[in-house]
Amino acid sequence: MIKRVLIALLVGFALVVAQNGYTGSDEGGVGAEQGGETTPLSEIPGIEDFLPAYPLSVGDMLTIKLYTPTQRTVRATIDGNGMIVVPPVGRIAVLGLTIEGASMRLEEELSPYYRSVTVTVDVYRLSSVKVFVFGATTHVGVYALRGGTTIVDFLQQLQLASWGEHRRIQHYRLASFFLGREEEGGARESSFLLGAKESGAEEPAVLDEEEIVRFAGGESAILEIMESGNAQVTLIDPTDFVALGQLKSKNFLLRDGDIVYFPRPEKTVNVYGSTRPGDYEVLPGEGLLKVLFRAGEVMPERDLAHTVIERMDENGQLLFQIVELDKYYFSKEEPRLIPLTNGDRIKIFPRDSHVTVLGAVNSAGRYGYNPGSGVMEYIALAGGNTQNADMGGIMVVRGKWRPGGAYEVAASFTVNARDYAAGRQTEVPPIMPGDVIYVPERDVLMKRDIASIITSLTISALALFK
Repeated sequence: MIKRVLIALLVGFALVVAQNGYTGSDEGGVGAEQGGETTPLSEIPGIEDFLPAYPLSVGDMLTIKLYTPTQRTVRATIDGNGMIVVPPVGRIAVLGLTIEGASMRLEEELSPYYRSVTVTVDVYRLSSVKVFVFGATTHVGVYALRGGTTIVDFLQQLQLASWGEHRRIQHYRLASFFLGREEEGGARESSFLLGAKESGAEEPAVLDEEEIVRFAGGESAILEIMESGNAQVTLIDPTDFVALGQLKSKNFLLRDGDIVYFPRPEKTVNVYGSTRPGDYEVLPGEGLLKVLFRAGEVMPERDLAHTVIERMDENGQLLFQIVELDKYYFSKEEPRLIPLTNGDRIKIFPRDSHVTVLGAVNSAGRYGYNPGSGVMEYIALAGGNTQNADMGGIMVVRGKWRPGGAYEVAASFTVNARDYAAGRQTEVPPIMPGDVIYVPERDVLMKRDIASIITSLTISALALFK
């Protein structure tokens, strides 16, 4: 007959702390304040925003002022049964009550002893809390936190690679939470169980730290919690705090026994070139602009018109796609014909501030863009043309990457230097940042088509996107 032994998490946790002085995974356990189990409110910034709705917890220390009408102050700590001792009544249950609720409860309990009584309750020290992290993260484990730690505080302590990497974090708060395992014939099975503590249960066995971490990393653990039906679940998107500025409205205090679960992202892309670069989980229905908005503003020096999307095809081949994002970004019109796939890399490179000069010149290379300078000025910067240069067929190319990594001409025009100098060629577009000026050798256009010439420019064009 299978005998279920239920193990209270707090018992296992306390013994681990007693043996090791801390708990949590090797990758990121956040230790409790050394030498203390409570935190003075004066050390918790912004705690006044949470106190009105804060449910009193075991270990909290209270200051109780009795006006009868003379004033008397009592200090009390909430014990393991959720009670405090207030003379002359004795033990009074306040666990889970707000400060206002506790004041009303105490007035009700004390009213038979006084002709008139008014009670105020203040929390002057918060108890420490233990929080459990499960799921697809390197931060799996058990964490001892200072009292008054909020969910935002905790996520910051975890030092996530990116605030957008996990956007479906689930916070569980259970009425009763016990960790257990089944035993049959004295042989311990590997499965863990969750449920309410059974009356008359044997003394629970002790989980060591490795067992707790192994349990926390199991997907089955969260399935059991979800099926238990006694959990209050809150969905957390950390980018709400950063991108939408909802730090105050969606932040909340963590409580003892809370669970933070990181489900495995279904679709993640990497953003480069925004004020908050990093990995971002893409939720259903979200497109390119939505992800970029969550990743912060695109920096002014970035070239939106040549946004690059890199992805790997099924054969492991790296593909490039150029998106003229400037057409959509400022109008906030989502480019629906550009679906994102898992693993995409969205790169918005610095706007190119150079002009590349190639071909029959003495010092081919990239030169700083100077507004107003024309073709001949850049050729002069490149050391001038060689004796074999065909100055009647200078080519200016503006190109961009296409899927598959090909460099495709977006615009091009030719300049006849002799006609240009004599004023006979006046309709010459201005040189722009990123342009490539190609000076051919004599008769080269008769021997090579434009495609082969553009092929010779791809190395320089590729340098723009590294």
